[in-house]
Amino acid sequence: RGGSLRVRYSAGREALGSSVNYAQVSVDGVAAATRGCFTGGLGGFFGTTERSNAPIEKRFLLGGLGQLSGLEQNELIGQHAVLLRALLYRRTTLFQVLSVYAGLTGEYGNVFQTRSAIGLGNGIATGSVFLGLDTLIGPLHLAHGRAEGGRSNWYLTLGQLIGGRRPVFGPN
Repeated sequence: RGGSLRVRYSAGREALGSSVNYAQVSVDGVAAATRGCFTGGLGGFFGTTERSNAPIEKRFLLGGLGQLSGLEQNELIGQHAVLLRALLYRRTTLFQVLSVYAGLTGEYGNVFQTRSAIGLGNGIATGSVFLGLDTLIGPLHLAHGRAEGGRSNWYLTLGQLIGGRRPVFGPN
């Protein structure tokens, strides 16, 4: 069990070569715990651009496994982002060597172009089911994600944890 909290401030300044002056703040938190063979996690991400004027390459991205499963990887892009996440999986050991796990995720969030548009009522509900296997070169996952409106996506990942680059799940 444990948790992490990351707060990040970034800015671009025309005087230093940026195409526009902008400032962003993001907060990412996660808490996870294991009881017996079950592991669960809860997390959230909030990112905002001060004047909603970040250049396109610095905007927040959502979409993909664990970050609005059922949507394409990085499908949504916006000046502001909100994401709530939950994960539960069960791990078993086969032949006393091979770790296999099965689980599910649930996510709710969206990106927004203006601060006034941010609201939990404007989110997209998504989730996934997955099978995983620990290999010598990293975790192997086969997952199916679904988003409201009937959207779905299949994922096969090797060496990447569910939700991105950090354990349990993470933001962009």
